Amino acid sequence: MQWLQDPNKSNVYNLNNVRRDGSRHFRSKMKKYLNLKTDDLETNSKIKNIRNEAVRQLMEQLGGLFCIILSLSVVSPWNH
Repeated sequence: MQWLQDPNKSNVYNLNNVRRDGSRHFRSKMKKYLNLKTDDLETNSKIKNIRNEAVRQLMEQLGGLFCIILSLSVVSPWNH
């Protein structure tokens, strides 16, 4: 810690190097984290879009069947 108390040029240069290396390390870690996070979000978004599309197609294919089942469930209590 003596070099922090003695403000000659080499000590100031060393202190600046330590600060710069620390900042560079932190920025690198943060960049990697953010890249991984955006990749995860994109993947989840694609999965959700695919799932929503599959459900929509299934509903279109079975839409008529659901209407028949719904109408039967509404009409059946009155038949008995």
